[in-house]
Amino acid sequence: MLTNVFPKCLIYRQSKRIDSSVLIKRYKQKKKRSLNLSKQSTSERALVYFDTYYKPVYKNLWPSIRVSLLSGQKYGALVNNFSNCDSCNILSKLGAHDIIEKAKHVHVEEVKHQSEKPVKYEELISSIDQKQNLDLSDDLYLKESDDSESSDDEEFVNPDLAKDSDLHEFVPVERVYTEKESLLIEESYKGVFIDNDINVDVVKDEEITLPDHLKVFTFKPGNVSDFPPPKPDPAGLLGYYMLDAASILPVIALDIKPNDKVLDLCAAPGGKSLAILQTLLPGSLTSNDIASSRLRRLTEILRWYCPDKENSLTITKHHGEEFNTPDYDKVLVDVPCNTDRHVLMEDTENNLFSVSRDNERLLLADKQKQLLVAGIKSCKPGGSIVYSTCTLSPPQNDGVIQAAIEEIWNETQIDIVIQDISCIAHKFKDTFRFYKGCRYGQLVLPSLIANFGPMYFSKIRRLK
Repeated sequence: MLTNVFPKCLIYRQSKRIDSSVLIKRYKQKKKRSLNLSKQSTSERALVYFDTYYKPVYKNLWPSIRVSLLSGQKYGALVNNFSNCDSCNILSKLGAHDIIEKAKHVHVEEVKHQSEKPVKYEELISSIDQKQNLDLSDDLYLKESDDSESSDDEEFVNPDLAKDSDLHEFVPVERVYTEKESLLIEESYKGVFIDNDINVDVVKDEEITLPDHLKVFTFKPGNVSDFPPPKPDPAGLLGYYMLDAASILPVIALDIKPNDKVLDLCAAPGGKSLAILQTLLPGSLTSNDIASSRLRRLTEILRWYCPDKENSLTITKHHGEEFNTPDYDKVLVDVPCNTDRHVLMEDTENNLFSVSRDNERLLLADKQKQLLVAGIKSCKPGGSIVYSTCTLSPPQNDGVIQAAIEEIWNETQIDIVIQDISCIAHKFKDTFRFYKGCRYGQLVLPSLIANFGPMYFSKIRRLK
């Protein structure tokens, strides 16, 4: 008879003798747990940072860049010249083409200097302030406590005038910032590039020779096909290596000549070192890194792509800052950076935007400057240094170039100039999308039809 009067759920409750108050309490607990799960992940935290600091710089380009960063990355296939696989024929049959061979047929005309200037510091700060004011409810940004609001009619007391007054007349500060808030204030300064307008010569580079043996295949713009995994030849060497095709641009900018002594200061995981070897030009290559795990990956990559008899390669494990003697003709300084794509795809404590790595991230630009200064000191007079990152961050790109130049001029007798490498952007304009607002280098922007990058690179020549 109960079944005709009460719903089955109530019959179930009565049979189990569960008090309704317990059910309500359990429901509230579950709701609370679900709210905890809604806190920002590390990738979401990175995206909020990019929206705050990149959008004011790239303005109307940002929506396209943003959706491209969140989309699948496009790859290129670096042909392995040490393998007996007929990789060029295999890749051509897939519909891919060699972007370096294509660039060789692009006539280099007189390229005007960058038409877009970097965003002024005052404009950027104003834009960031507006963003923060809109997002004050977000836990990432600073929030004033209720008791910290000040009235407009409060009397201002100058501490200098009150230094001889009695203790009871002392007026405390209106706000004491927490450690987290202090960290965010420092981040707001580290997140922008202040253009000091240093008087550095920018000289037009001589015609850069595209290496005959360096071959990189990609699919045409708009084609999002993937390359199949490479197959080994009878000796066990793979036919091609998958990488962001924009990664070869810093290697091309080095303009390696036969028998050059080359240093890859931050070599792991090894893509650019492998590309340097594929030019078949350097007399020797030193691939250095400090992280054991990254060096293991570098060694593994070289094992699959280079023969054991490749004696022009030396792998070292040193802090990059320890290199300070001018022993090398060409130096590549591909520094650790924000790794914009990577941090948007990874939600672990190892993500650079995890709370535990905030201090490390804030010190990153200083670390990059030290590595670049070491790279400049390691280069012979007359040689070249190429600095590169895979981030859109102006402080880690043009900002590091500026800071390193100032330190070199103030603390050493070394003389350097910036080399204009706009010819590279012109040669590869049909493959990559370049940003025209950098002052000291070139920057590949991600786009949906050619989703490579970001990749920033700048070239410095040491005169003495």
